[in-house]
Amino acid sequence: MKISKNLKTSPNQLGGGQLPSGYDIITFTMHDGDWVKSIKLPAIAKDDAFVIINSDATYSSEVDHSNMLFSSTTVIFKNDQYIFKYIAAYKGWVVYSAPQREQKPKDINSQMVHPTSQTTIVNFYDENRIKKIRLPETAGDRDKVILKSSASCMTIIDDSNVNMPGAMILQSGQQYDFFYIAENAKWQLMHSPDIVYEAKDLSNGVVPALTTPKTIINTSDENYQDKFYFPDNQTPGSRIIINSNYTFDTEIQASGGSYTISKGELVSFKVNADQTWNRETITIDLLLLYSDKAAIRLGEEKVKNLLIESLNTTNEALENSGASFRLRKKDIRQVKAKDNWIDLTWPLMELPKDPIVQGWWKELRVDGIYYEGTEGGACGFTSPELYRIITVGLVDCGTTVMRHEIGHGLNVVDGDASNSYNKGNTLLMTIMAGNEIPYYSTPHRYTPEYGIPLGIVDKVDAVRAMNEAAKNIVAHR
Repeated sequence: MKISKNLKTSPNQLGGGQLPSGYDIITFTMHDGDWVKSIKLPAIAKDDAFVIINSDATYSSEVDHSNMLFSSTTVIFKNDQYIFKYIAAYKGWVVYSAPQREQKPKDINSQMVHPTSQTTIVNFYDENRIKKIRLPETAGDRDKVILKSSASCMTIIDDSNVNMPGAMILQSGQQYDFFYIAENAKWQLMHSPDIVYEAKDLSNGVVPALTTPKTIINTSDENYQDKFYFPDNQTPGSRIIINSNYTFDTEIQASGGSYTISKGELVSFKVNADQTWNRETITIDLLLLYSDKAAIRLGEEKVKNLLIESLNTTNEALENSGASFRLRKKDIRQVKAKDNWIDLTWPLMELPKDPIVQGWWKELRVDGIYYEGTEGGACGFTSPELYRIITVGLVDCGTTVMRHEIGHGLNVVDGDASNSYNKGNTLLMTIMAGNEIPYYSTPHRYTPEYGIPLGIVDKVDAVRAMNEAAKNIVAHR
């Protein structure tokens, strides 16, 4: 059993504000007469060590930024409590918990002031609201702003110092979260509401003016429009995603051009800087296969549902990570597992050469296959290919295998096994380096807890490598 080494102390006991190393939890408390202006966190600590700072002193204090991972705002007022966590992999402290300072809408007069804590919240309600709000001009690195509303009238969020998020209108029951990213000198949208439409509810296929960064439209054979009309003059960065399960083609009419979406496609459109619409994603077509033995073990419907859920989980990760392509299921079919398939490397080698599978490949005109069977050896394998995807997985390993193997199929290696950028982020356990979070490595996305970049420009960027490989596959159909 691990025994925690804890310390409860104060400025007078330490002779100042330098906190010592070597403890799992330090609780540092200040009072009048036992106070210090500046507090310095330990230079080094164990992973997941904590520092808790409490104050009921009259005068304010501040935490020195020198040992922090990010220079967040850490002004300590009377009755405040801050909690810091040490992340050994990054050799720095992050703000685990901070006082929520409230700025009242009527006191803001549209422009929020510089934060005095790492977390600032603005609550809108009918007796206290404004028509438009702008986030602080500058802030501490990874400072957070939360905007919430229960007001009956909407508030427009000014996007002039936000990293191109799209339309942002705050309405009752909604919440927007932002991090200030100092290296970009802008606020990064981290959480926002989505607007979801069923196709049949859009009269004559006309999409209303957008109010959130992302709008989703679902279609099916019982819920469809033959044509959608996108709104003009929308905020740059705004997106519409069409999730099509309609048997026939759907036409998109938009400023900037017309587009056709076919059954099974999940397509994202985005507003350009000139307010024209552009198709943002390409489609990679897959034939999903499962073995007769997998059907016997789990039941045919369960295996099919497993494959569909795996595909959806992969597309969700691609959306999270900002990839420029999505996967489409052209069909799900059963193959007979051969007796010599003692592990997954055998179907990996033999399925692409199988006459029946080759016939299906030509019939469906797919870009790749993904097979799930009962053969062991590993949870999945991928064959290195330039112009197609050949991947296999084990039914016992769950629905996150596909997203990992698809990464291999698009030229990304495990962890640090590359001198180039086509790899996962081992420190954050992204999909290609532990597969613990639903993100591929990319420098353009950040962890929701602390705002740590999920990649490094030109060094760790699985999304860039996958986008390039997907484009290459589509170009060589």
